[in-house]
Amino acid sequence: MNRPMDTPPHRILIVDDSPTYLHQVAAAMRDEGYVAVLAHSGEEALARLAAARVDGILLDMVMPGLSGPATCLRIKANAAWRPIPLLMLTGRDDHKAILDALSAGADDFVTKSGELTVLKARLRAQLRRRHYEDENRRMRELLLRREMEAAEARADRRLKQSEERFRLIVEGVQDYAIFMLDPAGRIASWNPGAERINGYRADEIIGRHCSVLFPPEDVELGRPAAELECTVETGRSVQEGYRVRKDGTRYWANEVISVLFDEAGRLRGFAKVTRDVTERRRVHEAQRILVSAGQILGESLDFEETLRRVVRVALPDFAQICVLLLQDESGATERQVTAHADPSMAAATELLGRLTADSCARGIGKVLRTAQPELIPRVTDSFVRAISFDQAHYEALRSLSLASHLTVPLTARGRTLGTLSFASTHRRYDAVDLDLAQDLARRAALAVDNARLYREAQIAVRARDDFLTIASHELRTPLTPMQLQVDGLLRAGKRGDLTAERATPRLEMIKRQVERLARLITNLLDISRISAGRLQLELEDVDLAGTVNDVLDRFREELAAAGCPVELSAPASVVGRWDRLRLDQIVTNLLSNAIKYGAGRPIDVAVSDLGDRARLVVRDRGIGIAPDQQARIFERFERAVSSENYSGFGMGLWIVRQIADALGATIDVDSRPGEGATFTVDLPKVPA
Repeated sequence: MNRPMDTPPHRILIVDDSPTYLHQVAAAMRDEGYVAVLAHSGEEALARLAAARVDGILLDMVMPGLSGPATCLRIKANAAWRPIPLLMLTGRDDHKAILDALSAGADDFVTKSGELTVLKARLRAQLRRRHYEDENRRMRELLLRREMEAAEARADRRLKQSEERFRLIVEGVQDYAIFMLDPAGRIASWNPGAERINGYRADEIIGRHCSVLFPPEDVELGRPAAELECTVETGRSVQEGYRVRKDGTRYWANEVISVLFDEAGRLRGFAKVTRDVTERRRVHEAQRILVSAGQILGESLDFEETLRRVVRVALPDFAQICVLLLQDESGATERQVTAHADPSMAAATELLGRLTADSCARGIGKVLRTAQPELIPRVTDSFVRAISFDQAHYEALRSLSLASHLTVPLTARGRTLGTLSFASTHRRYDAVDLDLAQDLARRAALAVDNARLYREAQIAVRARDDFLTIASHELRTPLTPMQLQVDGLLRAGKRGDLTAERATPRLEMIKRQVERLARLITNLLDISRISAGRLQLELEDVDLAGTVNDVLDRFREELAAAGCPVELSAPASVVGRWDRLRLDQIVTNLLSNAIKYGAGRPIDVAVSDLGDRARLVVRDRGIGIAPDQQARIFERFERAVSSENYSGFGMGLWIVRQIADALGATIDVDSRPGEGATFTVDLPKVPA
């Protein structure tokens, strides 16, 4: 920053407990033309400040005794020292270090390193900022002094000339709204800068109360009058808050108010100098929201808690309403979470995320369909009607008083997880806000995806543990009767009375348990092969009718024991190109399922030749399956009933589905509770 020749060089106070780093920074400051003032501790830094002028402070964050943040808090608590630019120096580079520095009141932070280019650049920027703020303050004070001089001298010709000069100055200012109020708060003068910022012409606004420039909620709370009353007591006040333009849009204003008294001490009115600082606030707001989002969204892996945090991270500063919509892999809506800055509007807010086929052309539906963001700077009645599915929905959305709306896709690992929507009741979103929303969406998508993966991992671990428990039980079940029969044969052999007549039933029992154990082991191996993608087919000419007869013959004793007579309807032969072993597994698993859940009742098995396809139908008259459970029974480790009442891995129908898919076949179930279940498999005779 260029300085006048007669201006003394900046004095920079450098505070660090490391002599090496202290002198390294001091040398760099001298190279920049600054005067380096050194302090080895926080206490010494405070003493240096009290002794002489300081123009900038470089403060180490971690020091023995009075730490950097504690020293910073004491400096900023002193009104005379508070404006001095202060940069916190830290060896850490994380969000917590940044937040600690900024929370203590530091104007900026710099990560320590041997390269001091960034430190020098940021110091220059802070010194320039202080210079510009001082210039702005001096300008406002000058303008106010001229305004006051002009107002007090209207009756005097000499003062009239001064007032005319001031009028020309004020009218030449375009970046500041400068205007006078009478003692009641009515607008008495209006410069071109005020017209440019607020949109009112002088003839439209003079004589009206200044509350016309305030948001309705501030007027309701009585803030316009309260600001003037406070200024009368203090003589001068600085305010920041939303102001409203003629067209209804809002901007963030920095406002300096000065009270005007005549020579007799009577209140003559007020002078206001207003500046639009919306862009400055937006930058600070975006930084705060993104830093806060990174911290808040990273604190929990709980899925539901993550969703609740996502919709609240930008409220209420960036938006009054947030809607998070998640879709499953099929594109159907899986979850909707909403939040409103006003809890009383929660019910209406939930309706904002409801979708219909007709609403896919605008709003959330469009973004889900196209995976492209949508910005609606000004929400019109036609937009509200476009996203409404009936009159009641339309009225509910109207009650939200939406001013602006934007929706961005949530994308993680190349897949669109859903959408994140923001709505404001007063601000107009633009391209800068859209960029911020997309930054938030990227962080939110990562947090949601991580939480979902964590939830799925927990579910998978629980399913694995349940499966291992069931598998252990199922594998032991056939071993117990086998052990009893073997023990009986051994005892009979030792007694010498082991005859064929006594041995045969025991050996048949052992044979049945061995076959059952073999089927369990085959299923376990198939689970491993299918999960690893190693299911191989050996296609040959196979007779489906013959395979069904073979399986029924093998199950004859088990069917008899279960009390399940079988009615078979099949032609002599239905031949296709299939894998003999896998086709046998389909029939075996469907028949085992019918026996398990339809014990004591008949079973119907039918084989049909449909030309280029063959059909297998297995029908039991057992407990049946509820409609909402019918999709689950084909999933891995899933069943429609409790494993406490029915044995098995919960894998039989999943294996049937996987083999059917590999053969290009389809499998369907038709069932109602208490009326049994009918499974239909359609097999192409020549798989594609």
